[in-house]
Amino acid sequence: MQALHHNTYFTAVHACSSLAPLPRDLLFQVATALQHNTSITDIQVRGISDPKSGLRELAAACASNQALALTSLDLSGTRISKSLGTAAALQLADALLALPAPLRSLKLSGCEIPSKGMASILNSLVGSTHSHASLEVLALSGNEIGGGRETMKVLGSLLKMCAGLRRVELRGCGVEVA
Repeated sequence: MQALHHNTYFTAVHACSSLAPLPRDLLFQVATALQHNTSITDIQVRGISDPKSGLRELAAACASNQALALTSLDLSGTRISKSLGTAAALQLADALLALPAPLRSLKLSGCEIPSKGMASILNSLVGSTHSHASLEVLALSGNEIGGGRETMKVLGSLLKMCAGLRRVELRGCGVEVA
């Protein structure tokens, strides 16, 4: 991961736990590299069952690296709140709000984020200066949305704002479509 700090050749980091468990500190390592990297646009770190850390560092990287090119973030299957608590979802919300580049795709399916954490994440997308214009994919299946009135209200606001949204995944979220 150290090689990614200043390397401009790579544009994506993909790691999936389908063959072997991912290291618990992988998200931390990726986030640390993003503090300096200017070419990575796509991150898929999927299926860390018990992440040790990394979301605070991701927020710091997004805030400090104004040349960060990240436009696609997939943390699906990474048990964010189960391992790190609701504070982890708040750190992820801070990271999304601080992104200097427009986010095109956000996939958080199966992260087990409670309603309060989801409200913070959705609020950060609503509050972002450029995400509404660029967001095309929003995958939130397997997180708590339907149980919280505030979360549903914020989701509704976000969906109205995102004219370019092409795919929304909300399976197992307690959301009823009328």
